[in-house]
Amino acid sequence: MGFGFFNCTPGTRCQGPNNTWFGASMNNVSSVLPNRVSLLQAYTQKSHNIYTPDFPPVPPLQFDSTCNVPRGLGQPVKGTRLYKLKFGSCVQIILQDTSIFSTEDHPVHLHGYHFNIVGQGVWLMHCHIDTHLAWGFAMAYIVENRVGESEMLLPPPSDLPEC
Repeated sequence: MGFGFFNCTPGTRCQGPNNTWFGASMNNVSSVLPNRVSLLQAYTQKSHNIYTPDFPPVPPLQFDSTCNVPRGLGQPVKGTRLYKLKFGSCVQIILQDTSIFSTEDHPVHLHGYHFNIVGQGVWLMHCHIDTHLAWGFAMAYIVENRVGESEMLLPPPSDLPEC
């Protein structure tokens, strides 16, 4: 997880170094949240072209965080990419700052969990520094249904307001 930079559109004024604007990423993916529908609605309604379930399980470039950071990590890729988990999976999540622009403490938590996976659905993990979230410092997990009917995510109510 860390900061990165995006090239500015010609003619715009940006506040990052070398006429760039700031971005943030996890595993070099700068999260773009959908504006037409929630991630949970997209998942339960099997909507197309809202997200892809291909969030990278590991950083694209391995490096020693006490040395120079590879250049490619400073230019994250924008996307709405989620990581899919089977219900009951055991996962290890390591959060390490890349120190690309500066070192920083990030107040991060994963919605919906007490670090025992208890529910199916889509769960957002993000930084609680507002600017960082707007820059793309987030990712989401899809936790699939179990087998039995009583172990499946209920469909949204018919009167659920649209985003």
